[in-house]
Amino acid sequence: MRGLDPQGGGGQQSDADLGGDPAGAAGDPGRAERIRIAAELHGGILQEFTAAAFELKRLLDAAGAEARPAIERARDILSEQQRQLRDYVTQLRAEPADQHGLSLADTLQTAVSALQRQSGGRLGWAARPSGARIPRHEMLQLRLLLAEAVGEVIRQHGAAEIMVSVELDRTLRLTLTHDGAGPIASAAAALDARLQRLGGTCRRLALAAGGALHIELPRT
Repeated sequence: MRGLDPQGGGGQQSDADLGGDPAGAAGDPGRAERIRIAAELHGGILQEFTAAAFELKRLLDAAGAEARPAIERARDILSEQQRQLRDYVTQLRAEPADQHGLSLADTLQTAVSALQRQSGGRLGWAARPSGARIPRHEMLQLRLLLAEAVGEVIRQHGAAEIMVSVELDRTLRLTLTHDGAGPIASAAAALDARLQRLGGTCRRLALAAGGALHIELPRT
C-alpha cells in the first residue's frame, strides 16, 4: 500500500510558488484566473487534504487488524486526489501549451471515470457541442464542481446512477440527473459556496424518478 505524504512529496510551497506572481498577470485575465485558482487550491483543498492525511495516519496507528485495510484504502484515495490536484496546480503555473484549450469530451470522460471508481456509483456523461474545447482553468473549475455535485447526490440523495451533461456556450452548463431521493435544500453548502464565489447558480429539481442539479457558470 502506498503511504500518503502529508506534504504532498514536495514540501510546503507558497501561493506565489504555486500560482506565479499576481502582479505580473495584471494585463492577462486568463493568467490572473489561473493564479487565483492555484492559490485557492493551495490555501483550501490541498491544506484540507494534508490535515486529513494526519488524521488518517493517527487512526491507522491506533487501529486494529480488521480496520486497517479500510483505512489504508482511504489513504490511497486521498493520496491519489492530492497528487492529481498538485498536478493541476503545476499546469496552472505555466502558460498553456495549447492555446485552443483541452478536449472537453476527453477530459470529461477522464473526470467521470475517476469519480465512478471513487464513489462506486454508475456514471454516464455527454459533452456538447461535439468537438468542443475548454481552457485549462475552466476545466479545473468544472472538475471541482463536478466532484462536489456528484458527492452531494450520492451522500445526500442516495443516488446510484448519475448522468452528467456539460454544455459550453456563453455559459458553462453542468447538469446531473440521478435516481436518488428528492432534493434536500440544506444539502450542498460547499457547492453553493463555490458557485457564489464564482457568480454561478444551482437549481435542484425533483423528478418522477430521482432528481436533477442544474448548474450554470459564467465563462471567463
